[in-house]
Amino acid sequence: MALFGRETITDQQILERMRSGDERPLGTLYNRSMPLVEAYILQNSGKKEDAEDILQDALVIVWKNIRKPDFQLSSAFMTYIQSIARNLWLKKLRSARHLNIVSDTIENTDDTKEQYIAQAEDPEINAMLLNKVMDRLSPVCRQILILFYFEELDTSEIAVKMHFANSDTVKSKKYQCKKKLEEMIKSSFTLDDFLE
Repeated sequence: MALFGRETITDQQILERMRSGDERPLGTLYNRSMPLVEAYILQNSGKKEDAEDILQDALVIVWKNIRKPDFQLSSAFMTYIQSIARNLWLKKLRSARHLNIVSDTIENTDDTKEQYIAQAEDPEINAMLLNKVMDRLSPVCRQILILFYFEELDTSEIAVKMHFANSDTVKSKKYQCKKKLEEMIKSSFTLDDFLE
């Protein structure tokens, strides 16, 4: 149940109103969802402003999905919105974590440190740098780093997936691969590589 103006309406009624083009229930959903979404994001490295942005993005997705003819609400609206918001936030955290891999490596460069630090402030350049370097890694190294940093699997899961003897083998290989990644960034690229 949700409040809409002075009346209390059900999820089904909200769904019907939004399907007919009525955007007013979005305000009700925003107000009711914010405390839960904010609590989740604050507990997971975020700020109040992040929660506001994520919830707005989640409600845009809800609005678009509801307008699809085959859409069916299989849970309570609050559960559905929280699920979308959680997925959006985790995706944002993963993206930030990927860029930090490059930023951490860049911080360790000596010869052209200033150039790389300037690049580190630009996420698009960071992503370009990561893609260029990853393409030059061996297939095994590339897969280990993708599974660990992008898909967030732990070393024991990677050991099973890639048929390594155990998680210690993965840890050792991951260390070697990350060192290789650092060496490639330090020695293989200059600012000109990103101004093509």
